[in-house]
Amino acid sequence: MSIARKLIFLAVLLMSFTDIQYISATQTKQFTPQKYSENSQEPETEKINSIFHDVENALSSNDVDLLTQHIFKQVKLTLRDAENGYFSENQAIYIIKNYFTTHKVINFKFTLSRISAEPPFATGGGYWNMKGKQEKFQVYITVTERDKRWVLAQFIIY
Repeated sequence: MSIARKLIFLAVLLMSFTDIQYISATQTKQFTPQKYSENSQEPETEKINSIFHDVENALSSNDVDLLTQHIFKQVKLTLRDAENGYFSENQAIYIIKNYFTTHKVINFKFTLSRISAEPPFATGGGYWNMKGKQEKFQVYITVTERDKRWVLAQFIIY
């Protein structure tokens, strides 16, 4: 047998052995994907839930400082009848504070959240007064991990 054939045979043998090891490891659950359990008390889950809780409280109590503390470097904002795009932390804080001076929330509640989703998200709705008129609004947020900290990635009001 020539050297080239021996090398090809050896390469095929090694690849087969690697596949067998991978299959064996996945069957014995040595490789488990990292997911965030909805019911677990993992630190990551608690951090994400804390953000969802703070945003809900910020909106329902008109205390946007609770919300803006979770903005980091860059966030995507989509605000009904207002701004739309990616903004720096300072720009986003200014825009959100300004927006909620004219949109006074009466009530708000997240009705659905998924920590195990990629990315984790929460959505819900409420009512606000704008120019003396009560209107319904919906919110959708996502969070992401940046520099070992969970932060708002998107804040959308429609």
